[in-house]
Amino acid sequence: AARDRGGPPIAAQGLVYPCLTDVLDGPAYRRYAEPPGLTASSMETYWDWYLAGTERPSADPLATPLVASDLSNLPPAFIQVAEIDPLADDGRRYADALTAADGKARYRCAKGMIHGFLRARFSGRDAAAEFAALCDFLRTHLG
Repeated sequence: AARDRGGPPIAAQGLVYPCLTDVLDGPAYRRYAEPPGLTASSMETYWDWYLAGTERPSADPLATPLVASDLSNLPPAFIQVAEIDPLADDGRRYADALTAADGKARYRCAKGMIHGFLRARFSGRDAAAEFAALCDFLRTHLG
């Protein structure tokens, strides 16, 4: 929206376990339907609440960015997903789509982690490293 409406200027995108489509049938939704934390069935409910009665799947790229027809001229992106998460495919697909549109996308999958892992950044070494990677990207792009 900022690109298409002339601002505000956005220096970077930092997406952590992003939810970018309301089509909930990808491989990660099947493989990780019932992990600790976020479940596939809870995502059905969340999308119903978020779209408030709007028919699914949504064709609105402001609600579901993976349906956007043009992802060119967007700020550089850091896309971080948890491996064990129904949303894991969303981040990979977005990174691929940005790259295909000649955008800059850095994709990172936190191996062995579940949705919400950044909450453990003060108590777990692996979660702290993932948080540091995000912070390094933001520091580089935000100054």
